[in-house]
Amino acid sequence: MGIGRDSRAVFFRIQWIRQPRLFASGSAAVAVLCSFLGVAPPARGQLPPVQPTQAWKQVPSGEGACSVEKSCAELAPELIRSALGESSLAENVNTLARMIGARVDGSPSTARAVNWAVEAFRRAGADEVHTESTMPPGQRDSALGATAQNVAAEIRGHEKSNEFVLIGARLDPTATAESSYASACAVAVLIDAVRVIHSSGSIPRRTIRFVLFTRTSQGVDGGQAYGGGQAYVRTHRATLDGLIAAVFFEPGTGAIRGYSLDGRGDALAAVRKTLEPAASLGIKELTVDAVMGANNLDFVLEGVPTLVTRQDAGSEVYPSELEPAVITEMKRHAAIAAVTAYALADGDGRIAARQSRPEIEQLLKNTGLDQHMKDANMWPVWESGERGRQR
Repeated sequence: MGIGRDSRAVFFRIQWIRQPRLFASGSAAVAVLCSFLGVAPPARGQLPPVQPTQAWKQVPSGEGACSVEKSCAELAPELIRSALGESSLAENVNTLARMIGARVDGSPSTARAVNWAVEAFRRAGADEVHTESTMPPGQRDSALGATAQNVAAEIRGHEKSNEFVLIGARLDPTATAESSYASACAVAVLIDAVRVIHSSGSIPRRTIRFVLFTRTSQGVDGGQAYGGGQAYVRTHRATLDGLIAAVFFEPGTGAIRGYSLDGRGDALAAVRKTLEPAASLGIKELTVDAVMGANNLDFVLEGVPTLVTRQDAGSEVYPSELEPAVITEMKRHAAIAAVTAYALADGDGRIAARQSRPEIEQLLKNTGLDQHMKDANMWPVWESGERGRQR
């Protein structure tokens, strides 16, 4: 059955798991927050947060201001040092890889991985963590197996909290050890990026939302498939005007060189300028290549500017524990994720506007995504308006 046009038909459940953190407006609230972070005991299994400096107690204002009394360019090296230093990233990779590669009653189980990710985000210092379970319209029994359950964690912005940057990766059980390690690496990178930003004592202007998508293999192959990316945009369609960019970390251990912008040439100059603080990490390749991925495609169809990691091929053989060189590279990925997320969330403005439906269709034709969608039997549901930005 095709997905109906009325998004209210989607059955939706959110489970909120709140992290005790203080919020208010103005510099006084940030001072209280920093004080709180300085004395709070570290969560079990997590490194203690970096002690904020005295200079971080006031939030500056004005053009080009960052969220601390430093420029964003000055803050980035501190984020990078934290990411490259001691962390639980390797432990998280190995734990999750074994979990999502395991079989329960002959089938991979998502529930254990989702529960683990929720707790990992909480330990990393996210302001709030929740799960989102959705079923396609017309399906009322989750036992049918089409439910998508995503995990979302937030670092709440201090000035424009209703605007947000989304950083996503896939969280799915896998069939092989190689694929389980590849997926676990991307998930662990996002979790550690939360730790890095939280422990800096700095809060960006906008909210950063980290999302782990499930059922990603169901989101592209066939116009009626229902995956985590599609579930997210349908559930949050009313908030997508506030989504200034969606960034997707692909599975794997290969070195990240930059991002593909999915045909958004209008965002290229702004992205290049915004990501200057990540240049020392080797983020230099920015292209307008379009990627038809299970996570990013529905965001493209909604007109949201998207960035997808461009990375080298990683090892196809993974040991039971990651090699030191791989761990070092994953820490670099965590630094890239933290700096990218913070820079986009704290910028003066948007990198590009959300596209209208005619503009999206022109982009699909310009990039060749239209033909890929036709080959995957997705074009009819785009043309009918059942998938993508509403007419």
